[in-house]
Amino acid sequence: HALRIPDSTQLVQGETVFAFGSPDGLRNSVSMGMVSAVSRQLDEDSPISYVQTDAAINPGNSGGPLVGIAGDLVGINTFIRSESGGSEGLGFALPGALVALAFPQLRDYGHLHRAITGLSVQNVTPELKAGLGLDSDMGLIIANVVANSPAESAGMRVGDVITAIDGRRLESLSLADFYLQIMSLRDGQALDVALNRDGAAMNARLTAVAMPHDCTREATLDSS
Repeated sequence: HALRIPDSTQLVQGETVFAFGSPDGLRNSVSMGMVSAVSRQLDEDSPISYVQTDAAINPGNSGGPLVGIAGDLVGINTFIRSESGGSEGLGFALPGALVALAFPQLRDYGHLHRAITGLSVQNVTPELKAGLGLDSDMGLIIANVVANSPAESAGMRVGDVITAIDGRRLESLSLADFYLQIMSLRDGQALDVALNRDGAAMNARLTAVAMPHDCTREATLDSS
């Protein structure tokens, strides 16, 4: 049976997990540990967060499943932080929510087939708050708006601070969460975005459009 991918909110810190793989070529190995952090964002300006675990992960574990105590797919083992090259209890796995988003697209199209918004954001840091004279260091600031994109059509501008998405305040929404929501949008789907521009509150409706793809899984056979 295929492993079930649970909702990301079901994963808790301290939960027992098992890392499967072939460390150093030793096939069908399993190690046990716990979830050290549910969502570890290693770079504050990167949209990707990871499940951090102290389960022993070594070269050869990458691509193997990180499985919860109920037999659910928590994540895909990805990399470790190590001075020695071996496991030091700092292992990281791509979260199941990202796997659940990517797998159907890879299965159906052979590539990630997501819609685009033309919007790039970054965390509001203390330096940005001071330099731009912002009222708060909470939120995400728009770093780039692509010309003729859905973000531009929605009236969004560089320097706008996003304070809420579909009514969810940014206090409970990380940069990784934001990009996961953006990546999950399909053509024509929209998000209601609350903004702060020069101290004034405003709202925008961001509607995604399909990204064109040149590649396809269809193959042309030469029958001559």
